[in-house]
Amino acid sequence: MKTEPKVWVGSRMQFYPSEIIFLKSDINYTKIFLANGETHLVSTNLGKLEPRFLSFNFFRLNRSFIVNLNHVLIAQKDEQLLVQLPNEKQVCISRRRKEQFLKTLN
Repeated sequence: MKTEPKVWVGSRMQFYPSEIIFLKSDINYTKIFLANGETHLVSTNLGKLEPRFLSFNFFRLNRSFIVNLNHVLIAQKDEQLLVQLPNEKQVCISRRRKEQFLKTLN
């Protein structure tokens, strides 16, 4: 049995934060990608979900992604800073959030 609390995502779904790899914006919806490979679509936008996840080691990389920092595999630095997620997906960090992201990792 997990000791961490579940987080409400949408009006009817709850997940343990440790099970979520990342959240991706889809206009006014959000796709939730879980560690077990499942994907869920909820009718809540990232702006409303972001405050719910701040205390669980999540970080908003750009307008479209919030990632669980516990699932970030590699942070690569080319011309832009990229984060690689377990599903081989690479996500660019916005210029405005880059400095805060590096502080959060250290």
